[in-house]
Amino acid sequence: MQSVSQSKLHMKLTNYVNSEDFSLYVNFARKIAFYDSNSKAWNISLAKLQLYSKADICADYNYVKYLPLNSEVKEFFDEYCKEIETATTLTNDLTVDGNYVIIPSRSPLYEKFEYMKSHFIMKYKTFDHTSGHYVQNEVPLYTVKPGQILLFRGLFSVLKDLSKRFGINANINNRYIEDVTQVNIPASVGGKDLRVYQLDAVKRAMNSIAEIRGALIQMPTGSGKTLVGEALIKALTDIGKLKTAFIIVESQDLLNQWAEELAKVFGREKIGKLYQNEQSVKEGGINVVTYQSLYKVVRTYLTNVRHSLDVNENVLFTIYKDADFILVDEAHHLPADSISTILTVNSKAVRVGLSATPFREDNRDLLLHSLTSVPVVRYKMTDEIFRKLNVLVPIKVVNVLVDFLRMSTEDDRAYEIDAPDDDDIRPSKIVKMSSRIISEETVQKLALYIALKLHERYKLPVIIHSPYAKPLREMSDRFGIPLLEGQKTDAEREVLLQKLRNNEIEVVLATTLVDEGIDIPPLVGLVMMLPGASRVKLVQRLGRLTRPHKGKDTAFAYLFDYSKSKLGALSNIFERQKKKRDDFMRKEGYEVSDVHWKDLKL
Repeated sequence: MQSVSQSKLHMKLTNYVNSEDFSLYVNFARKIAFYDSNSKAWNISLAKLQLYSKADICADYNYVKYLPLNSEVKEFFDEYCKEIETATTLTNDLTVDGNYVIIPSRSPLYEKFEYMKSHFIMKYKTFDHTSGHYVQNEVPLYTVKPGQILLFRGLFSVLKDLSKRFGINANINNRYIEDVTQVNIPASVGGKDLRVYQLDAVKRAMNSIAEIRGALIQMPTGSGKTLVGEALIKALTDIGKLKTAFIIVESQDLLNQWAEELAKVFGREKIGKLYQNEQSVKEGGINVVTYQSLYKVVRTYLTNVRHSLDVNENVLFTIYKDADFILVDEAHHLPADSISTILTVNSKAVRVGLSATPFREDNRDLLLHSLTSVPVVRYKMTDEIFRKLNVLVPIKVVNVLVDFLRMSTEDDRAYEIDAPDDDDIRPSKIVKMSSRIISEETVQKLALYIALKLHERYKLPVIIHSPYAKPLREMSDRFGIPLLEGQKTDAEREVLLQKLRNNEIEVVLATTLVDEGIDIPPLVGLVMMLPGASRVKLVQRLGRLTRPHKGKDTAFAYLFDYSKSKLGALSNIFERQKKKRDDFMRKEGYEVSDVHWKDLKL
């Protein structure tokens, strides 16, 4: 081993690292070395090494040894730390208090947090309409106060894993449930037996709840997330931990579905509701609410205009603020400011998130985790267990190469879409041009041809989808096809949905209204005229196809790809979007193929 006292031992990185890892490297270097501006390396100092215990130095080295350090330094510290026992230090100094895990200054993690904090900074981009570019935002999900660090409690498992690099086993000393093994996990709820993966999800969620009062569960559409939620409610009620619960959903359709299922299990008299036309929230009940309606009450209360709340709304806020349990369906919507406000105003409740897609396109996943937990289970639509149990129907995804479109240079210039990267293009310009593309009669005819051929083959309904309503209205008028969109009345939408569920209609046009929370078991095909790049929206839309139905052993998704059309820079954007979709789908295990529109075999 090279001796520090005999000659200078330089420490440097042999390769590039990201900003977080570079910060870790510099923090370690400052502790044990002096910077030499001539060699642009750090000279390890014997004097500095002697300021700390060997155990302390080696704990820090254990955290940075995964970085590309020069071999001489690795050899030195590997030898230097060889005698240090790998025994783990146990710390029971951490507590859960409201929204946070508290790390007190007496905890060994307090000092080490400097090395970990980069893992708790949420980084995401937003579009700056003044500059016309996307800008990077950084939001720490922790607060440093005198004598303590407050970390959002949902991130405790991340902290726990990172602590192990320092030889520290972090524990919560005021667990919500002291001995989770004593909790009875119901094998059936409301006469329905939980499948093996549902039991697994409930048990893992309960372990997380016992520690930090939160759990995030990933399960695909149609796999029985509602039953998992009901099992958690029952288990917590049985041990006296739950008196009042809130189920937060995004739409009235989802509210009605949840309310009906919960009424079958817990009795209709226990179920309360809050949405535009009904306020029947019950203390000691299970309340299903839309987040828009609940946010209105919470926001009004928090902005110190309580006089604006009527008597019922004041009571409602109090009941919600004192509730024991909050479950958010489609939890990927959590990072929206409104949902974050709703959850953090009740700091003591158990928070459970359910979603088929617990991730965000804006990279705000970390906030999603901070408000519930890191996902305790990750079941995907393509997992073999769902095929074996006949729970979900497999999907074949076909990228349809559409190369017959041409855009004039005037169009390209008009929208200034000649930038080399998506970050330099205003989203509104992409929307305008994309909407124009799917308004083309040739594109609409191709979509209709695919849909009619699928129906002819399987005798089951097909949906033609677009994120924009205007082109679909034109298509509806042009070809006389019924349209499912937000401007329809509730009654009109329900009539059309019922026809789809009863297999009484061939083809329907639909906007994002059907992206989430709509069950249409007979649906055999989905033609996406503008699939976009969002993983969340893609999985949610594919989830409409997975419900089992007689005569449906496979479902089909056709995704239009315009990357080879002559659309200027827009073609490049479509190409990048397709690559992002394909990389994700293949990683998730979907069966994906590319077919030229002329070579379609239907």
